[in-house]
Amino acid sequence: MDVYPAPTLLRDAELDYRDIERHVPEPQRPLVERFLREPPPAEPQSLRFCHNDLGAEHVLVDADTGTITGIIDWTDAAITDPAHDFALIYRDLGPDLLDLTLAHYEFPVTSEDRARIRFYARCALIEDLAYGLSTGPRHYADAALAHLPWTFTT
Repeated sequence: MDVYPAPTLLRDAELDYRDIERHVPEPQRPLVERFLREPPPAEPQSLRFCHNDLGAEHVLVDADTGTITGIIDWTDAAITDPAHDFALIYRDLGPDLLDLTLAHYEFPVTSEDRARIRFYARCALIEDLAYGLSTGPRHYADAALAHLPWTFTT
C-alpha cells in the first residue's frame, strides 16, 4: 500500500511553497495560500490498484485520433487512493478532461472523492513547481505555472 496522510501532504506543500512563493504570479498567491490554510480532506474510504503516477507524460495518445494507446511507467503502481491518479490528470490536462475521465470510471465518484482529487492536484502542483525550480528539469516548473490557474480555481 502507498498512502500518505493528507495532513503530511499539506505540511509538505506548505514547506515547498515557502521556497517558491516568489515565483508564483501575484494574482495566484492568494488562491494557493487559501488552500494551504484549509483543512485537508478526509482520508479515502477505499483503496484500489492504481498507476500512482498518472501524469500526462505517462499517457500515450495517437496524435491523429486523440485515442489513448497506452499507459507507461508502472514502477509506482500500488494499492492506494484512486483520487491520486485523477489528481494528476486534473493537474496536467485540466478539469474538462478530468470530467471526461471520471465519466468512464466504473465506480461512483463522490464529492469527497472530488475534494481529494483537488487536494492531491494542488499538492502535486506545488511539489512540481518546487522541483522544477530547484533540482529538477525546468519544464516541471513551467508546466506547474501554466496549470496553476485551473488547478487552484476549479
